[in-house]
Amino acid sequence: MPEFKLEPETFLDNCRMCFQNTLLEEVADLQIASVSCPLGERAQLEDSVRTFWSTELPEPGRSTASADGRVKIFSMAPDQFFVFPAAAPQAAGAFVSETLGSAGYVTDQSDNWVGLRISGELALPALERICPIDLDPSVFPTGAVARTLMEHMGAIIHRESPERFLLLSASSSASSFLHAVATSLRNVDIPQE
Repeated sequence: MPEFKLEPETFLDNCRMCFQNTLLEEVADLQIASVSCPLGERAQLEDSVRTFWSTELPEPGRSTASADGRVKIFSMAPDQFFVFPAAAPQAAGAFVSETLGSAGYVTDQSDNWVGLRISGELALPALERICPIDLDPSVFPTGAVARTLMEHMGAIIHRESPERFLLLSASSSASSFLHAVATSLRNVDIPQE
């Protein structure tokens, strides 16, 4: 019987594009677990997050990171969070579930989302063309996170630094999402006279 070996592939073949000094690239190693707080048990979830990751649960629209920087938490809605473990020894859902125990309801979301990172001085002008939320740093500072639409596709946007954003959208529309962001970058990538 022949031996077959499956090799993982990214949604966008590790896409990487440059526009002047701005980089658009696929985030190929995304590990995401969704965590929901059991009714009336937020204190237990807060204690577990504090104990295991030495951080606090973020308020809606914000993010936090573990003391060692290996776990990032996005608040997606009241009592609903996305947890991003970096270099977890197993799948995100299993890692977060084992870590938090019964403190939260956990589902692995890693294969449901495609991630793009856009960084550089054209990031903000390009995103302002396709994202209806106010991305001005005074309103959407570093660490902010929001659900939104980009070119009629559901998306999550996270400001990692003043000129760097993580964008997430459904993996089923990965190519369309990349096209929308890349087209917006092309539209602002016009040489100044």
